[in-house]
Amino acid sequence: MKTLVVGAKGVLGSALVELLISLSHQVSCVDVDTVEQLPEIAESQNVAFIAVPISQIGKVAAILTRVMKPDSLIVSGGSVAEPTGSRAIDFESIRKNGITFALLHLMFRPIAPLSKTMFGENIALAVEGDQDGRWQKWLMEQFNRFGPIFHHLDRDGHDRMTVISQIFHMIIAVEAAILWNTTQETDVASGVKTGGFPCQSIIRSVLRSMQRPDLIAEILCNHPHVVKTLAAMGDALAEIEQAVSSGKMDGIEESLKIARGCIKSDLRREVDWTAGKLIRLEADFRKPKLIFDFPTEMNQPGLLARVMGEFDRLNINKTSTFAHNLPDGGCQFIIGFESIDHRVHEAEERIRSWLK
Repeated sequence: MKTLVVGAKGVLGSALVELLISLSHQVSCVDVDTVEQLPEIAESQNVAFIAVPISQIGKVAAILTRVMKPDSLIVSGGSVAEPTGSRAIDFESIRKNGITFALLHLMFRPIAPLSKTMFGENIALAVEGDQDGRWQKWLMEQFNRFGPIFHHLDRDGHDRMTVISQIFHMIIAVEAAILWNTTQETDVASGVKTGGFPCQSIIRSVLRSMQRPDLIAEILCNHPHVVKTLAAMGDALAEIEQAVSSGKMDGIEESLKIARGCIKSDLRREVDWTAGKLIRLEADFRKPKLIFDFPTEMNQPGLLARVMGEFDRLNINKTSTFAHNLPDGGCQFIIGFESIDHRVHEAEERIRSWLK
């Protein structure tokens, strides 16, 4: 397939370029230094991936719509399906020109190679156009082999969903930043370290969001539901303030019960179960542990059993074991212990000798 990646030097764009090349597609790249060549390059492409900031998606989509042939595919990798105002995508023209449009939103920060990071990750996919079935199948084929979880939505459904999955946390991150900036650093650090699991979950989300302040600003300024969400959050804060001031908390308790009841029981049980496991895992990881990183050539079946066997041989009790693949094709094992003594060091020395 003749494919084009616009924004090829960015985080998402570079990962897509590497993936498409690995799948033997013909890949053309356009970035800020070659953007003037976009119309000429795009007219011969079957598929164009847009991996630029949200504020630029509409502009790029307009150029692609003018020059790409009917039955081709435009894919937006943005976190927002419908940028607002003058930055909006002209979906009517896309459809009129016989082009299919897709939103392919990787709900995580992509790391190349994607093949090593996509297992179990979530992807929101919305496809519309006369060839939507064909192109949806093609897009899923490019990623399915890596084991992601696809969520099929329409454009508006995607933007409503991201209010809960992303926008809420981004707004909370901004609120936390303003609060923390007026709080003593020692108090912030103490709170981050000592909070229980619900607090830790929110703090993790907040801190991760704070890594990309530019991305938060970009999404909040373009998401069609932000103003409405901010208004709803303002009303909620006013309601809480009124309840606290009056000492009448029945309404707050009832709101919490109703909100939890909105989640289907199967999903609620799954989330509660996962939370319990994460509490235990996090507690173990904050206690004595060893971390082993193995290169790609050693990432073979049986490696974990071999590692664990060294500790079993010396009758060493372990608390938790966590194993996962690394982006470079290697793997990492994190093993927790009740305490680290000379026996643990002996097993560690033997395992690390394998890496020499």
